Amino acid sequence: MKTIRYYYTPDYRMRTMSVLTSPNGAIQPIKDVKKSKMLPRLTICGIYDHDTNELSIGVSRCSHRDPFVKAIGKRLSEERAYKDPYTVIKVDREVHSVFIGICQSIEYKFMETLIP
Repeated sequence: MKTIRYYYTPDYRMRTMSVLTSPNGAIQPIKDVKKSKMLPRLTICGIYDHDTNELSIGVSRCSHRDPFVKAIGKRLSEERAYKDPYTVIKVDREVHSVFIGICQSIEYKFMETLIP
């Protein structure tokens, strides 16, 4: 038997703002620029196999130019979890907390690559 769960990253936006730094390193905003850039969203699928106690993770990324559609993200991430998983983990404790931790770790690594 297999259990499937999904995780969706929130709608993040990056705003540009001019700042002034003091000699002690404090940051003071000067002018708030209204431009914002939408960041891509992730859909992460976790498939837990009760027979082997393995959790397969699949990830799909929506382009910042495309509208986010949950159904497409679910389909792509599930296909990847089955065929070409991002990672496979042996789980010996509560699956839900392990899945959420993995999803947050993937989200953090992904955001690190986007923000200079």
